[in-house]
Amino acid sequence: LSKNLGLNGSQICCEYLYAANAFFPSGEQAFFNMMNKYCMAKQPLIHRISGLNHLKKLYFIYGKNSFIDYQAGMKAQEILDKTKTLVHLIPQTEHIPQIQASEKFNDLVQEIL
Repeated sequence: LSKNLGLNGSQICCEYLYAANAFFPSGEQAFFNMMNKYCMAKQPLIHRISGLNHLKKLYFIYGKNSFIDYQAGMKAQEILDKTKTLVHLIPQTEHIPQIQASEKFNDLVQEIL
């Protein structure tokens, strides 16, 4: 699709982020509403995360100041005792560290890879 549109990676990312957040209700808003303490997933992933114990490594990357609670990643780290599970918190960022701290995020991803 990107070849047909003649877009490069950064343009595709920008257009995706715009489309995901510009229209009401946005995906961000829906996710934020689902994270409300009064809402719960029908089948929370944390109850099924042990099914990933066959993986060699699993990484969680959070913005330190995100509305998403990084404690879920910490709990997954406890559950996945056979998997090298690492939780990374990028300081001074919120929900989108890949944009708010792109250099730190990219360095971390390259280190992981």
